[in-house]
Amino acid sequence: MRALAVLGVTLVAACTHSFFPFLLRGKDLLWGRNRDSAVISIVEASRRMVDGAIYHTMKRDLSKREIPRPSQLLSFSKLPEPTSRAIARAAEIMEASMQALKTSVSGKLGRSRPPTDVLPEDVLNTIANVSGCLPYMLPPKCPDTCLTSKYRLITGACNNRDHPRWGASNTALARWLPPAYEDGVSEPRGWNPHLRYNGFPLPPVREVTRQVIQVPNEAVTEDDQYSDLLMVWGQYIDHDIAFTPQSTSKAAFGGGADCQLTCENQNPCFPIQ
Repeated sequence: MRALAVLGVTLVAACTHSFFPFLLRGKDLLWGRNRDSAVISIVEASRRMVDGAIYHTMKRDLSKREIPRPSQLLSFSKLPEPTSRAIARAAEIMEASMQALKTSVSGKLGRSRPPTDVLPEDVLNTIANVSGCLPYMLPPKCPDTCLTSKYRLITGACNNRDHPRWGASNTALARWLPPAYEDGVSEPRGWNPHLRYNGFPLPPVREVTRQVIQVPNEAVTEDDQYSDLLMVWGQYIDHDIAFTPQSTSKAAFGGGADCQLTCENQNPCFPIQ
């Protein structure tokens, strides 16, 4: 028993050193002597902010007493399942924490850069762990049974045993081009209306769609080979592959403004002009 106890303590220490190196590393001058405590405090504050916005959203939904319209009932079918909601919440907490730390670090360094450039790797690991993102970033445990060898999981996980997350739900899509976020991390282009690209502001997305896909009614003719079923099937496949869970909150993280009513860009609200 004593040997097992010693072995257990050794394994705990080894795992702690392997998976949580940020608990054992030194201090950082940017946050003072207790860097880890400061980072964890910021993550917890971000968690309260995100959860507060989710609470405001739920409270608004419950306060609506009118008879739901068919479109509202249909929208329920588009809600992500619990695992996707948990991942979206963890991602929002992590992003809010990184933005808060970016503001703190950039103020001390006197310049603005993407959080992933100014934050050390162990700090990013701390944020990923405390926010709840880390478990979803690790490879899933693939069951090894006769049933799972014959039938694949509906989530797509473990279909490729060498790369268990390839083709699985709740994973990032492959990119053909490098990302071009406005802040270098997550803000879509056009978030800052005063920012210029090649000397010009970006046009509203609806205007781009209207100009590119503008087709007069007389130009629409019946096809002698394909029916509308081709379009419907294409939409079904496309939405199944590319469906991305929306934010778990419809209220702004700062102040609780209703995303369906505000015209301001307040994370996670990004109204289409």
